[in-house]
Amino acid sequence: MGTTAATAAPAGCNVGNDLSVGAEQSRSAPAAVDLLALWPSKADPASTSTVVDWRNTTTGKVGSQRAPGAPGLFLGQLSSSINAVPTGAGTVEYTLHVSDSSLNRPYLECSGTTVIR
Repeated sequence: MGTTAATAAPAGCNVGNDLSVGAEQSRSAPAAVDLLALWPSKADPASTSTVVDWRNTTTGKVGSQRAPGAPGLFLGQLSSSINAVPTGAGTVEYTLHVSDSSLNRPYLECSGTTVIR
């Protein structure tokens, strides 16, 4: 009997130019998802964070993970990586929330779906 490695179909979501989130198969854990959020901000990265709430619609498993903010790829941009989210195989729905008091909006979030096989 063979073993099949889990792979994710890369997916993401965007809120205009305000937030970009990528979700893909974790590079460090099986049957898990890595997420990367990027958003424009002038805040100190240490005062920002992200939280991802997720649900595997195949298994019913749910969870939430938090990660600190970090410098982004470009000046004036912040990022946050939430890695090895243990979703298991199946269709995973997620909503990523950004906490950044320098933004001129009460909340910044986006939702997406990815498939772990």
